[in-house]
Amino acid sequence: MKKTEIKLIILEILSIFILILNIVYMKISNYYYLLIFLLCLLYISLSISSFEKEKVLDKKCIIRNMMIYTISYLIIMYGIGIFTGYVKTSYSLNPISIIKNIFPVIVLIIVQEIFRYHICKKGEKRKIIIAFSILLFILVDISLSIHLYNFADKSKIIELITLTMFPSIFRNTMLSFFVYKYGYTVCIIYQLITNVYLYTMPIFPNLSIYLESILAILLPIFVGSLIYLRFKKNTIKDIRDTSVVVKVATGIILFVTVIVIALYSNLFPYTIAVIGSGSMNPTLKIGDMILIDKTYREKKDRLKEGQVLVFKMKDTIYTHRIVKINKENGKYYILTKGDRKGQNIDTWVVTNKDIVGVTKLKIPMVGYPSVWLRKLVEV
Repeated sequence: MKKTEIKLIILEILSIFILILNIVYMKISNYYYLLIFLLCLLYISLSISSFEKEKVLDKKCIIRNMMIYTISYLIIMYGIGIFTGYVKTSYSLNPISIIKNIFPVIVLIIVQEIFRYHICKKGEKRKIIIAFSILLFILVDISLSIHLYNFADKSKIIELITLTMFPSIFRNTMLSFFVYKYGYTVCIIYQLITNVYLYTMPIFPNLSIYLESILAILLPIFVGSLIYLRFKKNTIKDIRDTSVVVKVATGIILFVTVIVIALYSNLFPYTIAVIGSGSMNPTLKIGDMILIDKTYREKKDRLKEGQVLVFKMKDTIYTHRIVKINKENGKYYILTKGDRKGQNIDTWVVTNKDIVGVTKLKIPMVGYPSVWLRKLVEV
């Protein structure tokens, strides 16, 4: 390993240590402090090794595609707001206030991506440098939002992990790959489009934290996959030859994205949920994702004994099998029971207002990360 690479790794490790201390103890999330911190890192890294100019084939075309994909994402997100509603911004839209709000954000993004480019280019033969850079920028993202969360509140910890950490992992992985392959200009534009609008728009879609998190995770996957497929070749002719592949991939990714958003948005006849307990074992195991048909809420006459019912009882969602249905004066009284051996009939009675839907499909273990996250927080 070259001395230059060793120095950069040491710089990254020290930076990561400082950011962790800040998150745990100091909780400094001011843009200007973090900007000064990154400027110092950039200055030190430039003193360690020289800066390389961008050498990117067809950079204008890459930037154009990046802009199309990211702006399309914003259009889709605001389109979802037609169904979920909108909330007003908490930022002042006075021109001077807008400038004050976006100036540190823009400068921070520029410095961050130039620093990312500089250290990642030096890690051509040392992937550990790129790996450390991803961790470093994830900690920067957490530092920027740490003031919004109270570690004493478990729900806020889940929100921090869901809305900040998970999306940051996917975004910074994509950006670190892109900055190495396509240069820092593309990454700066991506960051500006997906961040600056927050301080200039009067309204935002009223999304649940899980839907917002899914959209933030899907965006870098969507953009990264399409840009890579479109520009993975080395010549203009080869780039043009990939157009059919890109169109097919775009269609597939859009289809999957729409399906996931539709299911998570809870606006359509079907929705999805994750099994969090073993009461339905072996039929449904912890971490299995289930598809729920919500039409049974309105057409309860379709309910039959033996179906796996999803219902809400005391603010908790349960998935148990129907063992008996009684109907009196149009009102349903349903007895349920888990499939686990030795399980007794539930002590409660499910009524009309408690019904969520009926399980139609299961996908084994897909939802286990969310179960693991909740258990981790509860420890």
